[in-house]
Amino acid sequence: METYENILEEKPIIVPTKEHSTLTIFVGKWAIEGENLAVKGIETYEWLPGGFFMVYKWSHYFGGERHKLITMIIWAMLEHIRL
Repeated sequence: METYENILEEKPIIVPTKEHSTLTIFVGKWAIEGENLAVKGIETYEWLPGGFFMVYKWSHYFGGERHKLITMIIWAMLEHIRL
């Protein structure tokens, strides 16, 4: 990840890389309707403040029931992870 020196606090500020922005194509609200499987629903993608994490939510109706999900999407490369 790219860092910039914060002179006032002398701590690096971590900012998203250009790879993070590749996920922006998903941002928005999407209507889902299946042809081979009887499914209808809505999917939503949105960035959390800071631009590192994206929230993915869906609400689908299939199999006679409503199903909901919420999860986080992150662009992570092993070279950026320190164990």
